[in-house]
Amino acid sequence: YCDHPERRGIPMIWGKKHFTDSARLAALFDGSCNDGRPLLFLNEPAKEEQANISPIEAANMFYTMTRSVDWPYQRWRGSIYAGNNLIEDQKWDAEFVRHFADLHNGGSTVIREIAGWGVHLYGNYEYGPGAGDPEIVWTDDIPRADIPGVVDRSMKLLDAYTADRVAEGNSTKLLVTEFGLLQASAWHTPPAYFYTTTAAFMDEYVKRFDRMPQVQAWFWFLSTGSASEFLDVNMMVDPMGVLTPNGDKWRELALRRQTQTQQP
Repeated sequence: YCDHPERRGIPMIWGKKHFTDSARLAALFDGSCNDGRPLLFLNEPAKEEQANISPIEAANMFYTMTRSVDWPYQRWRGSIYAGNNLIEDQKWDAEFVRHFADLHNGGSTVIREIAGWGVHLYGNYEYGPGAGDPEIVWTDDIPRADIPGVVDRSMKLLDAYTADRVAEGNSTKLLVTEFGLLQASAWHTPPAYFYTTTAAFMDEYVKRFDRMPQVQAWFWFLSTGSASEFLDVNMMVDPMGVLTPNGDKWRELALRRQTQTQQP
């Protein structure tokens, strides 16, 4: 997904600064982007370095975008997915829904314009040696047998998240806007790349997504690669231009999907 209208992908209104950029909005809502594809509303709204917006501000913004007669831009023709904070934090979304209900929806928590929710799945830094402690350096790939248990934690969070949306009467459709692996490659000199673990996580996640009808699409979090960036472990292509195990696994999954969809 992207926040620039000229880029291909799922367009996104990142946060307040983009919502007040009339040139960007006009380009975003013109025919080149507004062709039926989904729109993601906000990127990690509760995080200071991301959208950094309160639930009540977001509720007012969403009202302006979807219902205000003074909104100068063309209505969005596709589905709108409301982006959430990291999936571990369930509170922001519930507050956003509550404020929208109180301010703009006659008290009803059902927001008809929201076709689904964009969620992040980043619980995986909690596993194994270190368990999220930056003072402890991880030295090995995680045993393959341990990976399903870690993914189980993410799935339980997803179940709790969708249960909250059901209680509100809202859609439970999901775009997994980012999934990947946060871990300790930055704490190694030189950085360590646990690609075997990462590709195995990717495979396990996709298996689970296939069993969840709520999940409409998923997006691997891709870092471009640098000497010090701890998200290098998510790279698809290494600095020499060769596919990493992540890239090989993604291609394998894509080819498998093409084969499945082409079958009679």
